[in-house]
Amino acid sequence: MHRKLLPRIGVFAVIISIIMLAVPVQSAFWWPLWDTEPEDWDEPTVPTEAMLSEEDPYEDDTERVLDVVLAFGLMGNVSPDGKEQASAAIERLLRVLLAYPELKFSVGVSGTLLTGLAWQGSRTLQLLRDGVARGVVEPLGTTYSEGVLASMEPWDAQLATSLGAEAVAEFVGEKPSGFWNSSGVWKQEIVVPVAVGGYTHTIIEDTIIRGSGLDMLPPNAPMRVSWGGRGVVVFQADSDFGRLVDNTLRTGSPKPVMDYLRRVYDGDKQDSAVVVYARELMAAEDDTEWEKLASLLQALADEEWIRVTTLAERVESGPPPGSVIQIADGVPRGLQAQLTKEGFRDWKSFDSDSEDLQALRALYSEIRARIHSVEAAVRKAEASGKDISAAQKLLDHSKEVFISAQYGLGRPGSGGAVSGGTNWEMGRAAYVSALAAWQCVNPTISAYQEDINRDGVDEVIMTTNTDMFVLSPIGAKLLYWHDLENGEVLVGSEIQQYSGESFVSESTAGGGLERALLDTMSGPTVSGIDLSLAEYEAKLGEGFPNASFAFRHGSTSIEKSVAAKDRALAVDYSIKSRGRIDFTVSSNFCPDMHWTRIGGKDAIVYYDPNGAAASSLRQGDSFGLVNVISGTLVRIIPDQAGDEDVPLSRVSSVLGGFGRHLDLEYRFTIAPGASAGIGFELQRGKTWPSPSAVSWIQGSGKAILAGLPTYTRACSVRQFIGGYISDMPMTTVSQAAEAEGSEPGKAMLEVEAPIPEGRYDLVATLVTGRKALIENAGSYVRGAGRHEFFPEVRDSAVEIVSGYARVGGTIAAWVAVGVGAAVVLAAVIIYLRQRKAPGA
Repeated sequence: MHRKLLPRIGVFAVIISIIMLAVPVQSAFWWPLWDTEPEDWDEPTVPTEAMLSEEDPYEDDTERVLDVVLAFGLMGNVSPDGKEQASAAIERLLRVLLAYPELKFSVGVSGTLLTGLAWQGSRTLQLLRDGVARGVVEPLGTTYSEGVLASMEPWDAQLATSLGAEAVAEFVGEKPSGFWNSSGVWKQEIVVPVAVGGYTHTIIEDTIIRGSGLDMLPPNAPMRVSWGGRGVVVFQADSDFGRLVDNTLRTGSPKPVMDYLRRVYDGDKQDSAVVVYARELMAAEDDTEWEKLASLLQALADEEWIRVTTLAERVESGPPPGSVIQIADGVPRGLQAQLTKEGFRDWKSFDSDSEDLQALRALYSEIRARIHSVEAAVRKAEASGKDISAAQKLLDHSKEVFISAQYGLGRPGSGGAVSGGTNWEMGRAAYVSALAAWQCVNPTISAYQEDINRDGVDEVIMTTNTDMFVLSPIGAKLLYWHDLENGEVLVGSEIQQYSGESFVSESTAGGGLERALLDTMSGPTVSGIDLSLAEYEAKLGEGFPNASFAFRHGSTSIEKSVAAKDRALAVDYSIKSRGRIDFTVSSNFCPDMHWTRIGGKDAIVYYDPNGAAASSLRQGDSFGLVNVISGTLVRIIPDQAGDEDVPLSRVSSVLGGFGRHLDLEYRFTIAPGASAGIGFELQRGKTWPSPSAVSWIQGSGKAILAGLPTYTRACSVRQFIGGYISDMPMTTVSQAAEAEGSEPGKAMLEVEAPIPEGRYDLVATLVTGRKALIENAGSYVRGAGRHEFFPEVRDSAVEIVSGYARVGGTIAAWVAVGVGAAVVLAAVIIYLRQRKAPGA
C-alpha cells in the first residue's frame, strides 16, 4: 500500500515546490524598474507589497508602550530689524514644551531663522538652547534657508542640508541627526542630500505612504528607504492624529486625542507604531494658542502606556525598522491645497512650469558655475603647496550667501521664491566673495571697472595684496570690503533679508543703507538730493589702486576720491556749494561677518583709541568697532591736517543690519567759490579677543540671575561636591520672574538658577565652544544689587566740535555776506508788513 502511495506523494511534492518557487518569481517581476517614470503624478508607482522585518521582539502586551513623537518645524525669515513679536508664537510654544521636562520633543529650525533670532537676542533661541542642553529637545536640521529640497539642484540640495546642520550645531551646540523636510515634498532622490548632510531620519506625511500602495505596512511604522547607495529612516506623520491635536489646540480638550492613541495602542501588537504629530509654523505668521497644548501634554504624561519621545531616541533604541524599495513622489494635503489655490494641478507642474522658479534657476546656474570655477582654482593652489586658509573661508562664505538667497525656493505662495524679489536676486553677492577667494590664491594689485555681480552696474574693484574693495558709481558707496589675509568680510551684509522689495541693483537694495561710505547732505542748494541713489561719474586713477567719483547738481559738486592701501582705504572729499551744509558719511561695518552672524549683535563693541573694548563711543583721534569673538577690528581715523579740511563735528553709532554703523557728521558754511575738504582713513586690524561671557549677575530671592550676551550659548552653576564636579544649567528666566519685571532698559537675555549653598562658580559656553569660568561667583552677589562685568553696548554719540565751521573767504567777505543777508531779511519784513497794511 505504501509503495502505491509513493509516486502520488512525489508528484504532489513536485507540484507544491513549483508553486512555492513561482510566488517569489512572480513577485520579483512585479516590482517596477528604478528608472521607470510614473505616467501620472497621482498614480502610485510602487507595489502593494514591501520587504519588512518580521521580527516581533515584544510578545508580552504588558511590556508594550506606545511611542508618541511631537515634532515641530520652526521656519521664518526674521529680519535683523524685526521686533521681538516676530518670534512670540514660537516662544510661547517652547515655554509650554519645556514646562514638561519628563517628556521629549523633536524641534527643527532653519539657519535663516536662527540667524535672525541670534541677532535680535531673542529669548526664543535661548529657550531652544535650554531644551537641547536639558535633553528635552532633539534639534532637527533643515535646508539652511527653507528651500524645498525636492525642487533644488543636486549640488545645491547637498550644500543646503549640510549648512542647515552646521547652523544648528553652531547656534544650539548639538549637531542634528534628524532632518525636517521643509514643506514636506517627497521625492526618493532627496535621500541622498539628506544622508550627505549627516542625517539618519526624517518625516513624511502618511498620506504619501498610502498613495504609494504601501497599505500593508503596520500602521504608523517607521521604515528604511534607500537611494543612490544612501539610506534614511522615514517616520510617518499621522494626519488623523494631527487633526485631533490641532482640534485640541482650539478646544483645550485632550480626550479625542487620548481615545485615538488608545485605539492605536490596542492594535499595535508588534509594538512597531510611532505616532507622529508634525507641524510646521512660520515665526512671524503663527497665531496658534499654544498654551492649550498644556492639557494634552499633561494627559500624555499621566499615562504609563505612552512614551513621549524623540525621533532620534526611537532610531537609536527602538526595534530596527523594515525596509521598503520605493515611496512614490507626493506632497502633504495642505500643500496640495495651496498649489490648487495658486492655479497648479500639482507640485510637479508647479516645479516645472513656474516662470519665477525657472528664472531663478537660470540665475543660480550661472552663480553655481562661478563658485565651481573658483573652487577648482583653490584646489589647484592647494595642490601646489599654497596656503589656502583665507581663500577657503571666503569660498565657504560665497556658498553660504548662495544658499541663503534661495529662501523658500520651490515653496508656492507669497512665501516662495519670486523672480525679481531682492531676497532671491541677492544671490548675486556670491560672485563677489568667490572673486575674493580667487584673489587670495592669485594676488594682484589692480583697479578696474566690471559688473562684478551681474546686476547691470559696473562697479569699481580695487585690490592690493591684502584687501579687496568694491565701490559702486551709484552713491559712490563701498559695497564690499574683503580681508584677503584672514578670509573675512568687513563690509557687505549679504545675508541681510529683505521683505517684499523688488530688485533693481545691488547698489540700491535695501535703499543702500547697509553699506559703507553712504553720504547724506542737506543745505539751501542741495534740497531734494538723495546722494545714496545719485549717479556719480567714476574714473580710475594712475599708480597705486585709486579712483574718483564726481557728482554735480546745479551749483553743488562733490568729488570723492578713494585710494586702496594694505589693510586700509583712504577717502577724501572736495565739496563745492553755498551756505550752511550738514554732511554725514555713514558706514555699516560687520567686522568678521562669520562671527557677527553667529555671535549676534553683542559680538560688536566699540574700540577706543587707547586699545580697550568699550560699551559706548569715546573721545579720541580714532573711532572703532571690534568683534570680541575673533578680535577683528575696524577703525576710522579722521584727517584734519589740511588748511581746507572741515573739522569733524560729531560721531554717532546705531545698530544696523548684521553690523553697526559709525557715522561721521560735519557742519560747515561755504563761502561763494570756496570748496570744503573732508578726509579720513578706514583701517582694519586684529586685537586679542576679549568677550565677557556673562554681562552681569545678581541675586533675586533664592535665585541667581545672569545676563548673557548673544554670543554666549549657555551658562551653568558649578560646585564641587564630595570631590566631584556638579554643573547645574541655568535656564531662561521664567514668565513669573518676567512678570515681576527686570531692570528697566535691559534687553539682555536673562537666565536663572537656584542659589546653591556654599561656594560656587559660573561656567559659560560661547558659540565658539570655548568655556569661560567666573570663579567664586557668589562673592559678586550682594543682596539685590547687580554686579556688571561689561555694560550692554548701546547706540552712542560723541560731540566733537559745536557750531558750523567757516570754509573760504576773508573776514570782510563774511561780514559782507552777513550784511547782505540782513538787508535781504529787512526787505522781506518790510514787504510783508506793507501787504498786511489796510488798503494794500
